[in-house]
Amino acid sequence: MTIPVYVVGAISLVTNCYISDRLNRRAIVLMWCCVPVITGYLICVGTSNAHAGYAGMFILVLGVYPISTLVVAWMGTNLSPDNKRAFGLPFFYSIGNLSLLVSSQLYPSTQGPRYVQGNAVSAGLEVVAAALYFASWCILRRRNAQKKKLISEGATTNGLEGDRALDFKYGL
Repeated sequence: MTIPVYVVGAISLVTNCYISDRLNRRAIVLMWCCVPVITGYLICVGTSNAHAGYAGMFILVLGVYPISTLVVAWMGTNLSPDNKRAFGLPFFYSIGNLSLLVSSQLYPSTQGPRYVQGNAVSAGLEVVAAALYFASWCILRRRNAQKKKLISEGATTNGLEGDRALDFKYGL
């Protein structure tokens, strides 16, 4: 019964990544994808009905699959020069892999099959992730505005290199 969930997740991944590319907007799609993740986890926390929990998994993968891809694409496009990207992306993956250590504690087999604690904590952490995506978007938007202002004032350089340089525009 897991294959239909995976298929829905794969379709959502392709659809959301396509939309993000067409709009050239990663953050808004990332924040949108947090909504079904939080909803899916809360459905699983809020009911002991197995059918509702299964439906919750369908809702959850609508956001989980695209988030993991979009956040890497967003980060990769906003790190420059290459040496900064070469360090930043593996560092980012390493932080993400820490979830493997935490998940064994959040989802002990004694709490199955509902895993209320793990799902509740995961829903809460997804809210934190959405807030961090929003904060990152605000910071990058502000940096773009500052660069645009400097350019409108006639500046040709700000003395910085890479993604902080005046000619680099952050992808939002």
